[in-house]
Amino acid sequence: MKRNTATSPKLVIDTSTFFSALYNRKGNEAYLFELADIGKCSIHISDYILTELKEVFQRKNIDFKVALDLLRTYKNIFISDILTPTVEEIALAKRLINDPKDRPVFIFALRMIMRYPDSFFVSGDKVFFNKSVKNALKSRVLTTREFIEKLDAGLL
Repeated sequence: MKRNTATSPKLVIDTSTFFSALYNRKGNEAYLFELADIGKCSIHISDYILTELKEVFQRKNIDFKVALDLLRTYKNIFISDILTPTVEEIALAKRLINDPKDRPVFIFALRMIMRYPDSFFVSGDKVFFNKSVKNALKSRVLTTREFIEKLDAGLL
């Protein structure tokens, strides 16, 4: 049964979640893409994530075009340009996130959560589950499994 993605949860995913979805087609991360395809959620990816993903594919000698072609077959997956972060966003990201590569992901998740109350950040990276980071993201950081369980239980 399809749902209206305007009323479905919006997911921000990080590079590792995205890579896992593309690489392991039977895992929970791939299931997120299936959920988006039938309208039970929408997935929002920053252009920064795509750039990082391309680097990962190149390191593993995998043709990135294959990933893009696969991505185009799904509905309700949106790629957004991350606009220049504000001074406040940069300061918060630097205070909470040690790895500079994780800061743009944090800022994108923060912006989505602040703008859309039905947004969640789905990640397996433990840095995003730090209490201070979770508080900044309004406790809307979930693992893939947690998101699926909450969705299946009708809690989202």
